[in-house]
Amino acid sequence: MREKRNGDGGLMVMAAFVGAIAGATAMILLNEDNREKARRQISKATKRGGEEVIRLRREVKALKEKLAKQVADQLAQTSKKTK
Repeated sequence: MREKRNGDGGLMVMAAFVGAIAGATAMILLNEDNREKARRQISKATKRGGEEVIRLRREVKALKEKLAKQVADQLAQTSKKTK
């Protein structure tokens, strides 16, 4: 089991939201006896949700790296000023 990291909650909420929309759509389609279309709809929505989560994780990682670089630069400038 992986460690819980800050920021994962938002991604999970978003994935659950996409899943809820897919589920509601699937229920409507199932009521119309169109099961194959419902399965495809669920599959597409799940794939899009997964891709969105992956994109957001990459974006978060890039922002963390950018912030770390800014902090390192500020520390370097601060240490130059104190010398």
